[in-house]
Amino acid sequence: LRRNRDLEEVMITDGADVIVQSDPFEAWRAEGGHAVMVGAEPTDILLGDCRWHMTNCFSCADRVWRRTRRAVMGNMAAVCDQISPYPIVNIGVMLGTVQAMQKWMHNFEILIVNSSLMCEEQLLLNAQLWAGVR
Repeated sequence: LRRNRDLEEVMITDGADVIVQSDPFEAWRAEGGHAVMVGAEPTDILLGDCRWHMTNCFSCADRVWRRTRRAVMGNMAAVCDQISPYPIVNIGVMLGTVQAMQKWMHNFEILIVNSSLMCEEQLLLNAQLWAGVR
């Protein structure tokens, strides 16, 4: 992204299960062209309703506690409770301005590297988005 200065917008996808049937930026622009738009699971299923996500979240909190004997990223168990009423966003489809995507990637990389957690990236994305975890 840094090398191609002509790009204004970019989309990152998990190519294994994403099918693009029309211009994805058309919907993004119709929504106001926010800096970054992310994909989500069906929004009638919230994080707290999903046993898989909540089990992973509390397992992550337990691993952090056992590894460090202190709260990392705030209290991760409290983060699990805090994100439970929100929709499940994922990294499978993200699009936005190049500048905003670069900033998000940089911040997400710092979160992953500095957290020293072995937590699933979708969980960390939701913690970052809904609970402000940095």
